[in-house]
Parts: sequence; C-alpha cells; structure tokens
Amino acid sequence: AMARSFVAPSYQAFIACLTMIDLIERYYDLSSTNEWERLERYRTEYAVTMRAFKDHLPIPPACILDCGGGPGRYAIELTKWGYEVTLFDLSRINLSFARTQAHAANVTLAGYEHGTAADLSRFADNSFDAVLSMGPLYHLTDPQDRGAALRETYRVLKPGSLIAAAFIIFPAHRRKGNGRALARLAIAVLREAGCHKVVADVLWHCDEALAFWKFIGFEPVFI
Repeated sequence: AMARSFVAPSYQAFIACLTMIDLIERYYDLSSTNEWERLERYRTEYAVTMRAFKDHLPIPPACILDCGGGPGRYAIELTKWGYEVTLFDLSRINLSFARTQAHAANVTLAGYEHGTAADLSRFADNSFDAVLSMGPLYHLTDPQDRGAALRETYRVLKPGSLIAAAFIIFPAHRRKGNGRALARLAIAVLREAGCHKVVADVLWHCDEALAFWKFIGFEPVFI
C-alpha cells in the first residue's frame, strides 16, 4: 500500500518555503516556557555555565550582549549580578516572556532586541565587553550563516573582550535524558587577528573546537 501523508499540501508548501532561520524562530515561539524551565531540569548545565561566567566575565557593570539568549534565563541572572545586559533573540515570544520574567525578578535589562545572530547591524562596532552565544552556533546549520554570526560577534566586541559560546559535541546529540550535559562551553578571548572563513559542523569534537576558535581569531581560555 502507498504511504499517505496526513499533512495538508498547502502546509507542506508553506514549510518548504521557510528558511532554517524561519523554522528555528517558529520553534522557539512555541517553546519559550519549556526553554525557561529546561535549565531548571538540567541544573548541572546551568551551574557549570554560571560558574564559568563568574570566573571569566569582566567585572560588573560591564556591557554584555546575550545573543540568542532565548527567554532570558542567563541575561536576568547576570543583570542581578550588576551587568548591563542586552537580550537579543530570534523569537519575539521569547523576548516578551523575558520581559515578564525580568519584571517578576525586579530587574531591568539594558534592552530587548529581535533579530538573527547573523545580522547585528543595529549595534555599533566595539560595543560590548562580552558576548554570550549560547545557542546560535548549533542552531545555524549553514556555514555561511555561522560565519556571518561570528564575524558580527567579532565586530561588536571590544578588543580583548570575551565570547562565551555553547556548542554540542559527539556523542551528546545521540543521548537521551541529560545528554545535553555533554554540551561544552567555550570562553574565548578576542585577538587582534581578523575573523576568517568558517568551516565547521554543528556537531564538534573538542579538538576541532579548539582549532576552530584559534582559526577565526579567538584564543580559548576555558573549554
């Protein structure tokens, strides 16, 4: 018997016209609450990340761009620590959710901006003391998009500043449950070298990640 599709043809055509960035935006529009609660379920990931921030971020009140920061879990906590944090995300629903959570926490973020990590043109060169990129590097599957995101991150960072970036390594993507605990956080210091062409996959081996950060002009200091 022939297999039948139960998806309306018009919807299939609609999905086919969407870019990967469109799909990511729609996914997070539908899952802001789940993403906020995820770091309550995976407390080890959250605790290790916050410890890395405490050890490596510049002293408050440094200016931080939380690029792809979702519903603002890290942005809100870092604001409590005294940082001036701008939350930048692809999902307007995430940004709205973050406003609500920030109000509940009695904190005020420096800003809420909507857009893709591949285009930070609303921010001037050398604007931030640190950039968090805790999602874009494993959501942007197109190497050109990843390259654009990293070039933009490089541009908005002040010389000698930090990028904190999360990426997923083998075999974390194949594990169930708390497999994301194998996700890695990289803290890298911006060097004076230019940002070059990016050639890397969404899934990484640690040695590849180290070589990658050095190649694009950063010096890894924690991984």
